[in-house]
Amino acid sequence: MLVSLARNRISVKRQSTTGKSTTIDNTGIVDSLPTPFQPCSILLELGSTSTGSAVIEGTDNTDTSQSETLSFTSAKLRQGIKIFKTITRIVFTGLNGKTVKVKYRGLDGSSVKVQNIIYSCINAQISASRQNWNNDRSGTVENGNIKIMIPLYCANDENKIQAGDLIMDLESNQTYLATGMILEEGVGINRFQIVYAERRERT
Repeated sequence: MLVSLARNRISVKRQSTTGKSTTIDNTGIVDSLPTPFQPCSILLELGSTSTGSAVIEGTDNTDTSQSETLSFTSAKLRQGIKIFKTITRIVFTGLNGKTVKVKYRGLDGSSVKVQNIIYSCINAQISASRQNWNNDRSGTVENGNIKIMIPLYCANDENKIQAGDLIMDLESNQTYLATGMILEEGVGINRFQIVYAERRERT
């Protein structure tokens, strides 16, 4: 069984241009928002045209607390003008039950990527493979791509490893980028994914 044979503990993050996609509940509070790679403004995208408001709470470039209120009047999109270094939470009023996507925008209006945590700590087995792959940073060819075997705890597609995911070995702090086709093997509780990955630095 893979779990009992696992030699490594890993975390998995997924790079995305959407900080969070969720349904606003009765509290109106959306929190646990990922920190953007750089200070940015906030773009809110509702699932349908609606009327209400949203108060964004977080910190600015000097780590000082700040907030910004965005109002929706028969609208789906609203973008703020304040620059946030971190976003603590967003409090919505009059928009319960609506779906919302929280997106981050740079000073030039371009999308700012975030890293959403898929797994904070799971068992895995990391080893060298016999594949060769191009090192896109130096133009050289590395021998022996990395092979990672990861238990498939949940059949939900969002929890399966995808190409482009960042996998960190929690012991060595080495980061890998999942590439190519992700394979699945095994049956029942012994199901696992086989992931081929490239080493990444300063990711």
